[in-house]
Amino acid sequence: MTNAKNITTPTSNNANRPLKVFIIASWYPSLNHPLGNIFVHEQAEALVQSGMDVTVINANVLSFKTRARWGTSVRTVDGVKILQTTVPIYGRGKAQPHIDATERIIRRLFARAVKAYGKPDIIHIHSARYAGPVGVSLAKANNIPCILTEHYSQILYDNLNDAEVSCVRQTLEGCDRIIAVSPALAEKLKHFCDKEPIYIPNVLNAKTFHYTPEHHEGYTFVSTAWLSKRKGMDILLRAFAKLKYKNPYVNLKICGSGAELESLKLLAEELQISDSVEFTGQRTRSQLCHELNRSDCFVLASYGETFGVVYIEALACGLPIIATKCGGPEDIVNDSNGMLVDIGDVDALAAAMEKIYNEKSNYNSATIRNDCLNLYSYEVVVDHLKKIYQSCLDV
Repeated sequence: MTNAKNITTPTSNNANRPLKVFIIASWYPSLNHPLGNIFVHEQAEALVQSGMDVTVINANVLSFKTRARWGTSVRTVDGVKILQTTVPIYGRGKAQPHIDATERIIRRLFARAVKAYGKPDIIHIHSARYAGPVGVSLAKANNIPCILTEHYSQILYDNLNDAEVSCVRQTLEGCDRIIAVSPALAEKLKHFCDKEPIYIPNVLNAKTFHYTPEHHEGYTFVSTAWLSKRKGMDILLRAFAKLKYKNPYVNLKICGSGAELESLKLLAEELQISDSVEFTGQRTRSQLCHELNRSDCFVLASYGETFGVVYIEALACGLPIIATKCGGPEDIVNDSNGMLVDIGDVDALAAAMEKIYNEKSNYNSATIRNDCLNLYSYEVVVDHLKKIYQSCLDV
């Protein structure tokens, strides 16, 4: 593996300084929601740990109805310099007002970042939706190589309005390199441009998600997500009810909060499984690691994932996983670490849960974790990114 710590700027007048990367992020953790879109921050942190100089620029555009700390925050987290402005707008459900507000904010923050930290060597956009076009425009105006990493799940399902389609097309056409976080998303992005997207997965925070199993009674399935309809938690509860009827010693733990929480609790009561289902509420990263290490199998019945960081976090804790064939998991799940089932199929999910429960001795936790690290660790993903960056700088 190439040592990513050796990445330096190719300029002749200061050849030994760290590569300076500006990340222009359509979404990023905020002071109000420090865990939201944490995967973007973790990639930024990985770049810093590899020796790069990383600044994140983000417009956090919210509805007027949202309770938030408005204004601009300049802070450093895990070595990542962050400039983020949180503003309210009317018509947040519409794409164009969001795009317009994002452009104004990003341009202002970019100028401030250049004045404070100097001009970047690379601009790396995370998601074309909203911040993509202004990121491309700034790159071209300043003659800076521009890279996109796309995460947005709705691209997979052709669920974009006209403004969003325009946003994606402008960004893809203007970028020097395009990265997708799953092969399925890479294939879909080809419909928007004549370039060949590159698959590079999201990173795993292996320090936070470690394998330290804890004793617990029975056999526990665990799931975690923002509790929306898209995550399929109702399907999971119905499948678990079928399994519980045959195997009384199994339990289910659901971590997370969201709009569906109360209806899911009611469904558990209707299915007469409330005594075996625990709703833990929202968990921090370290708390989630603790929950995973007190469980035996991770399962998520999602209707759509471009990647699914929660899957690799579970694998890092040594758990086999059950996922749906919804875009991202197909490249994560294999015969040695779990099973895939069709979306929305209660019977298939129940059968997969029963099979993993009955064949639990076939899954080696240490092997599951090591295989996960070999694919998704900071070092591995940064090595891929380094090669992309260097290919742009060498042109």
